[in-house]
Amino acid sequence: MSPLLEIVGRTLAFALGAALFFATTTTVVQSMLAPRATHSWLLGLPSKLTRAVYEFFLRRRRTYAARDSLLSTKAPTTILVQLLAVMMSYLIAVTLMLVAVGRAGIWRSLYQAGSALMTLGVVEPANGPAIVISLVAALTGLVVIAILIGYLLTLYAALTARESRMAKLSLIAGEPAWGPEIVARSYLLDDRKLEGMDIEAWIDWSSDVRMAQTSSSVLSHFRSSGPGRSWVISLLAVLDASALYLTTIRGEFEDESSLLRLVAEGSETMAILRVSQSYVSRGRASGRPGAGKLAEITLPTAHAGENAVISAIAADATRAHGTRARKRGVRDAEAAAGITRAEWDVACDVLQRAGVGLVDDLDEAWRTFAFLRAAYAHNAYALADSIYAVRAPWSGTRSPETPTQWPALAVDSTDSEEDGEADPSDADGAAG
Repeated sequence: MSPLLEIVGRTLAFALGAALFFATTTTVVQSMLAPRATHSWLLGLPSKLTRAVYEFFLRRRRTYAARDSLLSTKAPTTILVQLLAVMMSYLIAVTLMLVAVGRAGIWRSLYQAGSALMTLGVVEPANGPAIVISLVAALTGLVVIAILIGYLLTLYAALTARESRMAKLSLIAGEPAWGPEIVARSYLLDDRKLEGMDIEAWIDWSSDVRMAQTSSSVLSHFRSSGPGRSWVISLLAVLDASALYLTTIRGEFEDESSLLRLVAEGSETMAILRVSQSYVSRGRASGRPGAGKLAEITLPTAHAGENAVISAIAADATRAHGTRARKRGVRDAEAAAGITRAEWDVACDVLQRAGVGLVDDLDEAWRTFAFLRAAYAHNAYALADSIYAVRAPWSGTRSPETPTQWPALAVDSTDSEEDGEADPSDADGAAG
């Protein structure tokens, strides 16, 4: 090889190695240190590979419990594969730079790069530039490991905070959680102001989950301790309970503004997290539902300011879905709500059996509930499918197809006590 070609080759190798080193460092900083969602081919490719492998085996499991058990390792595996991709990228980058400045050959340079990155020091650099590159590589290896440790600690701290609030909710929401069951159990416990749900805490929880899972989208794929529990299902149930209080239940709740803030906060969380699922999403999103003239919704028991907030939430939902205003009817309401009128009627029956007073005009209540639910329901459905959450009532479909799991309905126990016998099939019967 002529001296000129050798110089050009070494220059290109060094430039390529330096560019790859810089790009890898930028990815590490953005994904593990920057508090916002990032998109990188370096982390995206191994995540897609991991997702494809898990999808292959997921469709060969027959039951939800078996699929949930398989997916419990998906998020940790994704992090491990991403770490390996980062270290391999650094290894290739340092190897290219060592080949450019030394005369040891590619295999010797590869061995020296690995020795430097893992701070083994088993290969002595041949010249001054190689010494500098090896020192930078050793420092980089230490820093990346330190960042990973801090990242994992932050990740599991956020996971613990998320799961703690959900564990408390399961006492009144059932498992899996269902919005009408929250209301029914609260009334059976004489808790007609939803103090057991702790609305202010759920507003804070929703914003905390949104921030944590926006900056680290893999966090949303960490499964809960039990197969019947999921963060997106719990949040959906809380929002449904709030929407029922605002539209369907006879006004006994004095602080409606807190419920409105919870619906607004939860709707924003669902919308933002649906967009941020880029690395480890299962690649499915629901279509754009017909949302109707959402901005015209008013709550009969709310004052002008609260109705203004409802209109703003509804307008945001309309823009997010990309829908056009059109005449409102039964089909529009069902498309907006993501559930049918019959399913809503089943919930109303459960509430009445629990002693909950409903408004007189149930037709208007259904329409208002349906279009209010449009602000968050379809984003929640897409998220639940992307992470293959437990299929609770009112939570959309799953792929692979999965039967709906119902929580134990507290009203069935009260009915059984009155009848003097317990019928295990009552919950399924109430489920419709």
